[in-house]
Amino acid sequence: MKSKDDFLTALRLNEEWAFEVLYRDYYAMILKYVTQNNGDNEAAKDLFQEVIIALIKNIRNPEFELYNNTKFGTYLMSIAQ
Repeated sequence: MKSKDDFLTALRLNEEWAFEVLYRDYYAMILKYVTQNNGDNEAAKDLFQEVIIALIKNIRNPEFELYNNTKFGTYLMSIAQ
């Protein structure tokens, strides 16, 4: 995978490969979170969509910065919760 900065830039620019990576690498984490809290697949899909919308809104803010030691998955979970 490319660097975290390249990945975030690609998401900002709506590059398809970045969204494929986002789904491939992080959807299962959201699904697990939802099902462990008595949700179903539909709830996980809805939450993942909400997380992506919030993520894109956040990273398009010029002041957004994901610190080097922050794992991307941890950041996504903070949005999901």
